[in-house]
Amino acid sequence: ELAVTHADLVPQGREIVAEAAAASGRQLIAAGELEQAEAAIDGIPADESAVAEIHEAIAENRMETAVARDAYDEARTIALANDLDAAPVDRGESAHLLQMATEARDEGKHRESLELIGQAESLATLDRSGRRVKAWALYQNRDFDDSADLFESLYREGKDRDSAEGLVNSLQQAGELDQLNQLSDEM
Repeated sequence: ELAVTHADLVPQGREIVAEAAAASGRQLIAAGELEQAEAAIDGIPADESAVAEIHEAIAENRMETAVARDAYDEARTIALANDLDAAPVDRGESAHLLQMATEARDEGKHRESLELIGQAESLATLDRSGRRVKAWALYQNRDFDDSADLFESLYREGKDRDSAEGLVNSLQQAGELDQLNQLSDEM
């Protein structure tokens, strides 16, 4: 208020006050004190770029905390309300679903495992380990053609024993011995 009142004496007073409050806000955020960071910038117009950065940093921190607690709807709400990229939320939930799929697979719940993988894949692109979990889930659900395709893709990316075994087993179960021989000669 003083900076605005005395703008004729100190033309950059508003920016100076905003930057000082933002500097305090940054320190408080780094210390994990989000409420105090909000209090440090309280009353300063949000159109000040330094203050806008603090608001965004607080929102990002809260979004990340919600993801860490597996509160994905809350994290998406925070992202939407603060115009943040929700991709980290999707990746976090996808990873959580893949973990649940792996646990379901280990318990012999192969259909449930495949359903969870589908949910994970709808949120974020599966990385190599996620695609490996999917390939084995397809195999366990007797979808040998699709599991063979995925195992072949994985093996072509990086020749590893797990992908090779999955490919051989899938092709054998599918009765594709000619294709198995052809791929064996090729790779």
